[in-house]
Order: sequence, then structure tokens, then C-alpha cells
Amino acid sequence: MTGRPGDDTLPNGTALSGCLLLFCGDIREKLGSGTLEDSRERFRLSQRTFSMWALESRQRHGSGYSKGLREMSEEAFTGGLLAEMERWCLADVDGEDVILLPMVGKMRGEYPVDFKETPLDEAEADGAGKSGKKGEEGRR
Repeated sequence: MTGRPGDDTLPNGTALSGCLLLFCGDIREKLGSGTLEDSRERFRLSQRTFSMWALESRQRHGSGYSKGLREMSEEAFTGGLLAEMERWCLADVDGEDVILLPMVGKMRGEYPVDFKETPLDEAEADGAGKSGKKGEEGRR
């Protein structure tokens, strides 16, 4: 932590920290209510699988992400997300694997109930704004 206000809380006001919480929720859905891989509640997956899951999460929630995160290269996005997860003790890297740590299963982010998520490909195709809503319809 750098000692700046907000650096010791999650989310800390950065766009990536919000993505991290949404990603944790997606991981919880993928793993279901079953137990994790070992008795220490850790889950090992390949970096390739981690990247695939991270990109699926960006596709799912991306209409609410900042422009910079939506347009970031896949490698930069997944690398940044993994670095942020390591920073918050949510993941470790072990060679070619990512180990998801217990806290991943205990936190998640959600958009407000009235936020309409639109997968990125649909939002870009119909010209929807950041909220996935268009024009007056989105203001009612």
C-alpha cells in the first residue's frame, strides 16, 4: 500500500478495483457452492483459464467499465487484474498456474439493481452509453 487515502480499502476508487470485485462474483458463480480444491480453500487454475475467465467477466460487465478498461488489450487487462488480485492477497502465481485464495470466495461486486448490464458486443453494436441505456428510456 502506498499510504494514499483510499489505498487500504477495496474498492479503492480505481476502475480496476471495481472490476476485481465483479470478477470475484463471477468466480463464485463458476465455482458454485461446492468446496474449493483443497482444505485451505484455494483453487488452482492455469493462467490461460484465468485469462479466459477474466475476459468473460469483462465481456459480461464491460458496459459499466471505464473506456480505458474496455479498450485495453486483453493481455494488459488480464495482467493488471491478476496484479491487483495479488496486491490484495486474492491470488498467487505459481509457475504457469494462478492460485485463487480464500478471500475470492468471500467477496463480490454487483452493479445497482437499476443498472442495465449489456454485454460489450451488444452495447457497441447499438451505440449504448456506459450504462447500457439509451436516450430518454434510460432516464425513466
